[in-house]
Amino acid sequence: MLIGDCASDPPLSMTQRGLAAARADDVIYGLGAVALARGHEQMAVAVADEVARAALARAIAAIGADVAILDVADAWPATAAGAKDEVFPASALVAVADEARARPAISWVTVAGAVGEPCLLGGVPSETMAELVARAGGPLDDDWVAVAGGAPAGRLVEHDATLAAAGLPATLLVLPARHPWVRRLRTTVADWLWRAASACEGCRVCSDACPVTLTPHALVATLTSGRDDGTAPAAFAACTGCGVCDAACPASLSPRALAVDVRDRFALLAPRLDPPGAPATRRPGIDRALLTLRLGLGAYDRSVSR
Repeated sequence: MLIGDCASDPPLSMTQRGLAAARADDVIYGLGAVALARGHEQMAVAVADEVARAALARAIAAIGADVAILDVADAWPATAAGAKDEVFPASALVAVADEARARPAISWVTVAGAVGEPCLLGGVPSETMAELVARAGGPLDDDWVAVAGGAPAGRLVEHDATLAAAGLPATLLVLPARHPWVRRLRTTVADWLWRAASACEGCRVCSDACPVTLTPHALVATLTSGRDDGTAPAAFAACTGCGVCDAACPASLSPRALAVDVRDRFALLAPRLDPPGAPATRRPGIDRALLTLRLGLGAYDRSVSR
């Protein structure tokens, strides 16, 4: 099945939900175009927002499309996809529709956090982080940083980085440079490994929270001990880097940093490795409201204008 993800926005972001509500017709058009190109016979859209759900239902009914609506948890990530399902975010489906209809290429990004007016903006790939922040009412702190992709899965980028250079993120989170999450993003993998060696208790909370059913607690144990304990690091080629494990860790460690580093190292070996099997099941991540508080972003939880 091909699933249009209209629900998986990280904390403070409304890109997928906002596009599903405002451009439902294009989401359904793009879904059909992708399904035809990739040979999918079944289609669905995943929603966790009543406004988006109603808009998509109208768009589906208007053309009599055979598209199911899946109601999913308000979580990060939220899509209830099976191992064999293929998922496209609403922003990608809108881009497909724009290209098919010869419209100018626009990148949709939620600019949120420590800005004057959090909002969903359409930008061009050459637009910089500073220009986007200015369009969102400017920063609330002179010493601010940009997190492309938002928290907990994003990365720090320079003020003059363009949307294209930042990877066309669907979320731009602006935070004061002194924010605790910024300090985490500036911590090196080597430092996270050292911290895990002294503080990880192997409690499994990170593994229990993993949306793709990986076992980061076992990977951390293998990396910090240097022992071959039967853990298969190659399985972490399937890591999505969503960061739920970090948000769940009671010791404030970063299993994600270690898992992503392993994943990226295996990606370099991809021509010499058999592709890993997809996780057998997928489950919703952490409740978005709870995750927002755990990330220390509660003070910036304001309505995003669409």
